[in-house]
Amino acid sequence: MRHTLAGHALALTTLSLLLTACGGGGGSGGDTALNPPSENLQGIYTGRSNNPDEPDFDLLVLEDGSLWAIYGTRSNNALLVTGFVQGDASFKDGKVNSSNIRDYGFVPSEGARLTGTYTDAVAPTVSGQLRYNSGTVSFTAQANTAAAEGYNTPARIADISGPWTLDLTSGERTSINISAVGVIAGSGTSGCAFTGQATPRPGGKNVFNVSIVFANDSRCALPGQTGTGVGISYQLADARRQLIVLLESSTREKGVGAFGVR
Repeated sequence: MRHTLAGHALALTTLSLLLTACGGGGGSGGDTALNPPSENLQGIYTGRSNNPDEPDFDLLVLEDGSLWAIYGTRSNNALLVTGFVQGDASFKDGKVNSSNIRDYGFVPSEGARLTGTYTDAVAPTVSGQLRYNSGTVSFTAQANTAAAEGYNTPARIADISGPWTLDLTSGERTSINISAVGVIAGSGTSGCAFTGQATPRPGGKNVFNVSIVFANDSRCALPGQTGTGVGISYQLADARRQLIVLLESSTREKGVGAFGVR
């Protein structure tokens, strides 16, 4: 929840998320395996930080302790996204810690350490600090109980199959098609082509594991690389459907988010 890609913002109506890479977050540390969160702590949170430029964020805490958050500014119930954060955390005795946070609002990404506290109550809270080399950002978040029903509904490929137009955090717009078995094919306005796969994540929550292979083309967000992460899709109040995908490279040097409504 710090600086971002200059001048870039994407509007997400209703709740957004943190997503995890295939097999458990994509992180390089061992925090997750030590002390995963209780079932009550898992889910979607809405929060604020003390960063005056990008104070608002939405967070997802998954069953293995992996965390993803998108951040920016909120206006008229829409979050103008300017970046996202990913990491793996340990939850124990009211304290949450992560040594492998990456902030993909920077290119290349910037590392940070998370220290904080949580309350495992009816409406859980998480608060703490992200410590970067360049400074510290404080934050607090509360579980979004209104979003719990959508999160606890199993992900279905049928909900996301077909054509989509998605905006990327890299500034590009892409057209993709998702088959009935989750095969992804698409290209961006720059000419970058990519293929991939979306699979409902085990555990029965509304989260997909996603893997995208980008062409070895300098016009691509991750040229010649495979981005892994997850996606979430849900119906908006106006009956349209939102799709959000967050990906990180295997080295965690770069990441890209994709957002669209149809």
